[in-house]
Amino acid sequence: MCIRDRSSLSNDLRTSEVGVPLSYTILASEFQLAPAPDGIYTLKMLYFAAPPYLSSGNASNVFLNVAPDGLLYGALVEAEPYLMNDARINTWGSMYDRAITSLTKSDEEGQYSGVPLAMKLTAR
Repeated sequence: MCIRDRSSLSNDLRTSEVGVPLSYTILASEFQLAPAPDGIYTLKMLYFAAPPYLSSGNASNVFLNVAPDGLLYGALVEAEPYLMNDARINTWGSMYDRAITSLTKSDEEGQYSGVPLAMKLTAR
């Protein structure tokens, strides 16, 4: 299956056909397949998402919402040498490791929730 840009996919005559999907495009948070699937298919995909950086105009991101403790303990581990308080590095380091382990476990459990993804076809 190949990715196509929206304009070339919409000009493709196969978008009005039904069959085994051969190409796709991404429209906002949805996939458009061409030709439209004639049955149930399994798609395997890997994607990269870059969350927005924190700034004066953006006070939150996915990391602050999902793992604020990991960010806090990571920042404290990095700050301690500058504060010349090396005795606390181990404390913050173990708390950071615990937060990251919890986050990793949660991510792995969410990856294989047992509920299959379903594709919704909409008419044009």
